[in-house]
Amino acid sequence: VLRQPGSPEGELYGLAHSGDAELLAAYQQAARNADFGERLRTDPTTAAGCFVDWTAHPGAGPGWEATSAALLDEVLRPALRSAPRAHLTALTTTLA
Repeated sequence: VLRQPGSPEGELYGLAHSGDAELLAAYQQAARNADFGERLRTDPTTAAGCFVDWTAHPGAGPGWEATSAALLDEVLRPALRSAPRAHLTALTTTLA
């Protein structure tokens, strides 16, 4: 689910709407992995994709709302704060 090539279409939608606290916690734990944090800092496409993913599915339920807010605030923002300017420029271009 975390921006892996070949992830099934609709997987994130299913997770967001599942309301399954254990699945959401596992997803959050995977996103907090140091290796994934490094990907966010070094790969603009991954960072842009996660921004899109973690702002998607508003209203999917309180579990997803809490998970996505935590990932944006506690994972993506800190990773981008330490990213080089060129990375941020590429990220902006990818999102445009």
